[in-house]
Amino acid sequence: MLAVALRRRVWTFATLAVLAILPLACGSNGNTAKNPTQAAPSASQAANAAAPATSASTTAAAASTATQAAKPAKVTKIVFAPDWFTGPENAGELMAKLLNLYPPDLDVEIRDGGPSVSVTQLLATGQIQMGTCTGIDNILVAKQEGIDLVALFAPMQISPQVLIAHKEAGVKGFEDMKGKSIAVSDFVYWWDWLVKKYGWSQSQRVKYNGTLQDFLINKELITQGYYMNEPYYIQKQGQQIDMFLIADAGFNPYAEVLCTSKSFLEKNQDAVREFVQAAQKGYLAMLDPKNQKLLFDEIQRRNKTWQPDAIAYSLSKIPDLMFTNETSANFFGIMSDERWKTTMQQMIDVGELKGPLDYKSLYTNEYLDKSIKGVPPSASPTPAR
Repeated sequence: MLAVALRRRVWTFATLAVLAILPLACGSNGNTAKNPTQAAPSASQAANAAAPATSASTTAAAASTATQAAKPAKVTKIVFAPDWFTGPENAGELMAKLLNLYPPDLDVEIRDGGPSVSVTQLLATGQIQMGTCTGIDNILVAKQEGIDLVALFAPMQISPQVLIAHKEAGVKGFEDMKGKSIAVSDFVYWWDWLVKKYGWSQSQRVKYNGTLQDFLINKELITQGYYMNEPYYIQKQGQQIDMFLIADAGFNPYAEVLCTSKSFLEKNQDAVREFVQAAQKGYLAMLDPKNQKLLFDEIQRRNKTWQPDAIAYSLSKIPDLMFTNETSANFFGIMSDERWKTTMQQMIDVGELKGPLDYKSLYTNEYLDKSIKGVPPSASPTPAR
């Protein structure tokens, strides 16, 4: 029986400080630079061109000066970690690294996430400078706990959280789930909201164990999942399903959000802008077939559980979540006051937040490249969301 260990990103702020000190598996190190259209002259060539008849000592000094001039005046180290093991949905920053999209004044290191990695705590303690925050609901909870994060870019405009039912169960919508057993992780912010909206009972909730084994056996069980992940594995077992985006029920926080700490942002605004705009390009580049072998190979190197067909399936589904009418009319990765305010109020309504927060201080569109339109690379019609 298939027992695929699947991603369930859960943050508990009381325990994550301990988890955050666990070592992260590092990715490739070293500076990255854009590929120049013409090779820069060597230090000796620059020196000789400037003073062809000088003494050896003068030539050496000129060479040293030319070498220094070729380097950026300041190089900012940025360590990035995603909120889970590296996969297609959090690989835009990695794609930017693989394609050398970060400018030479950034020294970018891409680490791996996982169940023992708390992006929130790593950002708060300065162990990383950029990270993927699972959703803006998590950022709101972090703020309530006294952790000041700033969301910079929302590649996933539609939350990928879904509930999945066997087709033979006859579930046609969230209303039909009343009274049925639903496998849910311990800490998800959408559960209580759905219970309240659809009149479910807390007794319907059963423990989600991180695999699909129970779901594949029990045709009456409904399970949580990710839009671009679990359906592939279920259908590979020959089972037919119906899938329901929780966003369609009305709980739709921005997801896979690139974020940083308020303190790092205040001191490194130029570096943040460069990183964010490279990440924008990276997310779009990973949808381009000509870049995908490079990406597949690196994802598999970092996480051997990913198979090429599963990666391809995930990448084929991600555009459904990245592009909306709002991104098409504005720019890729945009966030709005309305969406933030709605998510905050929904969490207040079910007791996840104690009261209103200054949500406008928790995000900014300032560092995005607003010339990058949020439209599918194939120029297919934008989803009507």
